[in-house]
Amino acid sequence: TMGPGGLVYDSLNQAAGRFSLEAEIFLFPGSSAGEYGIFLGRSGSGWTAFVVRRDGSAAIVRHDGGRAVMLAPWAERDSVPKLDPNGPVKVVLRVDAEPDSVRFHVNGGRVAAVGRAAAMVEGGFGLRAGPGVNLHVSRLDHTRRLAPPRGG
Repeated sequence: TMGPGGLVYDSLNQAAGRFSLEAEIFLFPGSSAGEYGIFLGRSGSGWTAFVVRRDGSAAIVRHDGGRAVMLAPWAERDSVPKLDPNGPVKVVLRVDAEPDSVRFHVNGGRVAAVGRAAAMVEGGFGLRAGPGVNLHVSRLDHTRRLAPPRGG
């Protein structure tokens, strides 16, 4: 269970070019209403968060110098499970960074896509957990895409 919340990462982990990030997270009962998910594009005081909440909603937020800019506002998404009071729920978050856009998925369902320049995704990456969120992360995978994009 996270105390004050924060970012958890290894500063040696960096993503650039065409890549995918995928995290498998289990949210447990007793969690606060805080957000949890993946952050990427960490550079200085800036980073982009792809986060979900126990109420079934998701958002993409760009943080920069203490300011938060909503790239995709909080909204309920069918693919984001709600907290189950009887046991953990599994959430798989995936980010696909392509030359023109960045696509965000939860449990296989696309929840948003934003322009690559707006998301600012190159740089450090890791996990974001809000205060009081009780979770277990079983994996965080980074895949560097070497083949050209489809149709390109």
